[in-house]
Amino acid sequence: MHSIYTPRAMKGFKVQGKELAAAFFQCFGFALLFLPFGTTASAQPVGEVLFAVGSASVQGSSGSSLQRGSFVSVGDVLETGAGSHVHIRFVDGALLSVRPNSRLAIDQYQFDAERPQASQVKFQLREGTARSITGKAGESAKERFRLNTPVAAVGVRGTDFVTATSALRTSVVVNTGAVVCWPAF
Repeated sequence: MHSIYTPRAMKGFKVQGKELAAAFFQCFGFALLFLPFGTTASAQPVGEVLFAVGSASVQGSSGSSLQRGSFVSVGDVLETGAGSHVHIRFVDGALLSVRPNSRLAIDQYQFDAERPQASQVKFQLREGTARSITGKAGESAKERFRLNTPVAAVGVRGTDFVTATSALRTSVVVNTGAVVCWPAF
């Protein structure tokens, strides 16, 4: 024998016929509010390509070749071929140059002009070379700016720097400011 616990206020409470159908559709309708419908919103652009030469493409939100005026978003992976360059200006004024034969992922880019100290920037240079000149996000939230490589993590202190990486080695050249490096493992 099975028993079901019901509070005293519910004893003798029955829903039948039209009331049952109405209750079902109200609950079902409410649940539908939490399901995604329609097309998914495209990723919010965080930067714009100022200059592109050679074979440069983005894997991610748009999955297309990069050219002047193209937008990049969080989740995109930028790839350049031999002799190719891409220069991007981000929403906080930061500049990024992805050099030939490189792959760079935009893992995180949060910037609020009203609260720049709450910014978070995270790139992943998977291979190749990139130059970064920090903008307001990197200047206001230095401890929340990170460029990861396969073997090192680079943090900034208001900086213009170039990072080159391979599977076994990462080198950093600082033009202005300072960087802090940690092993990736």
